[in-house]
Amino acid sequence: QIASQGWRSCALTAQGNAVCWGQAQQGDAFGGSTRAGPLVQIAVGFDTTCALNASGQELCWGNMARQPL
Repeated sequence: QIASQGWRSCALTAQGNAVCWGQAQQGDAFGGSTRAGPLVQIAVGFDTTCALNASGQELCWGNMARQPL
């Protein structure tokens, strides 16, 4: 799966890791790096990225103050 918004994108690898690239904004520590999974779904907002893991837990990073979930 690939998700994109504005100047950044993320993809899920076959192993369930999130790989993100592009402009990191507002505390997004994962621009240009990998977040370990196993993740099953990912969504990229203007300045927030969220992923769903295999247990159904939502994991988010970025600036959640401007974009409520």
